[in-house]
Amino acid sequence: MGAPIRRRRCLLLTLLVLAAVLLDRLLVLGGSGHLLFDLNQAEQGFIRALSPWLDAPLHEILADPPRRARFLRDSQSVGNQAHGTLALAMAALQVCARLGVPLGTLTLRVLALLGSLLSLALWLRVLGRNSRGGWASILSFGALFLVAPPVMLKLGLVHWGTHEWVSLLFSGLIAAVAPGLQRPARRGLQLARIAAVGAVCAALLVANGSLLMPGLAVLCWLSLGLGAQRADPLPWRLLGPILGLVLGGLALFATLGALRSTGWLAGLGQPDGLWGEPLLVGKRGRPFLMPEGLSWREVGLWGPVFAKRAMPLVPGPLYGHHAATLEPLVRAGVGLLGLGLGLRGLWRRRGLAGFLGLYLVGGWLAVTLLGQTHGLDPGIVGGIQPRYYAHLYPVALALLALWAGRSWLGRLSVGAVLFLAWPDHRALWDLDQPWICGRLRWAADAHRLWLQEHSDRSPPTDRLRLGWASPAFLQGMGLVEVWQFTDYWRWHRPQSIGRRDLDKTVARFAEDKDWVDDPDGWRGLGRALGCLVPPGRAARLEPVWAAFPDQAPWMQEGLRGAP
Repeated sequence: MGAPIRRRRCLLLTLLVLAAVLLDRLLVLGGSGHLLFDLNQAEQGFIRALSPWLDAPLHEILADPPRRARFLRDSQSVGNQAHGTLALAMAALQVCARLGVPLGTLTLRVLALLGSLLSLALWLRVLGRNSRGGWASILSFGALFLVAPPVMLKLGLVHWGTHEWVSLLFSGLIAAVAPGLQRPARRGLQLARIAAVGAVCAALLVANGSLLMPGLAVLCWLSLGLGAQRADPLPWRLLGPILGLVLGGLALFATLGALRSTGWLAGLGQPDGLWGEPLLVGKRGRPFLMPEGLSWREVGLWGPVFAKRAMPLVPGPLYGHHAATLEPLVRAGVGLLGLGLGLRGLWRRRGLAGFLGLYLVGGWLAVTLLGQTHGLDPGIVGGIQPRYYAHLYPVALALLALWAGRSWLGRLSVGAVLFLAWPDHRALWDLDQPWICGRLRWAADAHRLWLQEHSDRSPPTDRLRLGWASPAFLQGMGLVEVWQFTDYWRWHRPQSIGRRDLDKTVARFAEDKDWVDDPDGWRGLGRALGCLVPPGRAARLEPVWAAFPDQAPWMQEGLRGAP
């Protein structure tokens, strides 16, 4: 009865953690959802690309080769690199549209949130079944995930079809192979696992090129397990890992060749052949590895970029308060923990913690080095992009959670990280809202403004939220864009909006606009003010009414229609 009771307890804890994270993310979206990111092609482009495919069932599209190729080609128009995950993201949105869900930013946010929760559930399953302190590891990981660093939290709430899908597929890979990572199986079963993972690596490579790195890491770890039995003869202990790598590589290339030769992926923008063609294609069809943009020797240039962007684990200087001074210590501590557990696991050639520790250190170094590119423009240094570390964040949290499951020192360390991160995370809520998701309605409407200004095609207005709004109304709603950031590690706190000079901000925004003589434009601006300043802080709007006495009735009319 011991095992079933433990499984039931882990299941109950998992459900409680998922419920807590769901509630928190709804509070974040309700308080700061409209301030997360600016509206851009990477997310809103899916609505534009989906407009010709709203009425056809997805299975019919995929069953017809010409239509499938056009569908895949349209999905790639959202990004600038050939990714199968873009097609997965567009397919998920197409299913929602077929179910009658109105298209909008709210739909995109909910899809991203569901993927984030599924990834969390997979990690909790891994920790619950492969750690000695299952309950402590589950609770620790859940708490750390709840107060996730800004980059991880943001990418879990935007539907880009890239980094958030990489994190989800990576968590699925770890969940599938966790027993093999924890303990090697008998020789025949271990070889079968290696061949299967090699085939899966090919599929992951088609889905997203960045998934090749974790796939190869899993192959190497499983191959090391072939020589982990002390009873094996010495030649096998030396040659077994080599045999595993050869077998995994053959399975990878055979599966990749089969996938590319069928023609089923036509329209995805990836090479049709295998030999003589690049395994990975970079942005806009360029080589995957571009000339480096920063050098390790240029410490004066590289150091500040590294400090701000190379996987901060708690809010950094541009985002946080007291946490800023201690963040480098947290990052260094987690790195040393990963290195220590990784070397211990490497010596024993087994252990989930050992694999995750080595992968965190090796993956961090690889992303940091490969991130030093010129990006889309060969003449402009791109440097390290924080989003490239997205799938490594859960690895760092899992290592802390595994440590917390083993010792009280680990639990104290988790508590310290939570103490540092909680004040800034709590500031993303806005409890002055009349209901928990008050601002999600605006988030659902914002896409029409982007489609109006940046897209040459759009779904019918009856399939979109706020379909009745005039162009002037939507342009007035654009006031919210003044407070939107494109940075990955910060955003405006909702409580700070309108604290001072709100009337001057409105005046600068409305200056020389085409809609200033249209009442609908001011109604849209009033709706934006209702989103930015909830009823609990309505006194902050008084200077706006005083500065615009003639337009105040129109703005108040739009305000009454705001959430």
